[in-house]
Amino acid sequence: MQLVQIKYFLAACTTNNFTHAAKACNVTQPALTRSIGLLEEELGGKLFLREHHLTQLTPFGRTMRAHFEQILAETEKLRQAAKDYKLRHGTALNLGILTSIGPRHFIELLREFGAANKNMQLGLHGGVQDRLLSLLLDGTLHLAISTRPAVEDERLRWHELYRERFVLALPEGHRLQRPKSVRLADLGHDRHVIWCRSEYLDGLRAACRDAGLDFDVETECEREEWALGLVAAGIGIAILPESAAAGPGLVTRPIADLDFMREVHLVYVDGREDEMPISRFLRTVRSHHWAGQAAATAR
Repeated sequence: MQLVQIKYFLAACTTNNFTHAAKACNVTQPALTRSIGLLEEELGGKLFLREHHLTQLTPFGRTMRAHFEQILAETEKLRQAAKDYKLRHGTALNLGILTSIGPRHFIELLREFGAANKNMQLGLHGGVQDRLLSLLLDGTLHLAISTRPAVEDERLRWHELYRERFVLALPEGHRLQRPKSVRLADLGHDRHVIWCRSEYLDGLRAACRDAGLDFDVETECEREEWALGLVAAGIGIAILPESAAAGPGLVTRPIADLDFMREVHLVYVDGREDEMPISRFLRTVRSHHWAGQAAATAR
């Protein structure tokens, strides 16, 4: 059974005349008659009574008409849904961004992408690492900006964008503002540290313990903006990625004996790089200059 046979049958139902139905379908009358005859053979019953120029549905034909009209209506819905999906996904980029990564070094990248793709809608979605990677795999997100997990899914492809060191964020006027750099041991007189949750947190805490630091109060924040706000308010100090630690009321200092580097990557599902939104964003990433960052290696 073919969709074109259903269309021929319904056209004959509407016109009650095979010649008129053939004209409406832009085919010859013998071709339409032959197609409906094959449909009758497949269904095992006569659909029409044909007497000279009089054509009318049989009781079997009337029953089949209701079913065929439903099939045709559902087919049109399917086609429209496919059209809407292609339109929506062809003109929109859904980009996931790890919540612990601030916007500072991505504003210019997104401006460049928007200038080169004026009709492309951009959706930004924040989330934790596991959630972002899950949304990538199920197709909800086109790409994500994230750090690499300890265990990687082989379906994902990673391109390093940049690396950055961690720095000490202080409120203005803090005692450690004077030196050009500090060591972890210099933090010993500060009793309140503010952590931004990330996959690097355990390693940073271990480095502080190794330096003999034992903070009385530790506060954890989901987002860098909250950590910075608390530091600027004088509530505590924080160790944050260099790109995040900026804002009014803040001072940053390098930590001489902290070797941690945060690697920020662009990730997508293998085999999807030719999809228009993904390929266009990759093109922008390849030409973007990551000012002030180390080892931009997206290829």
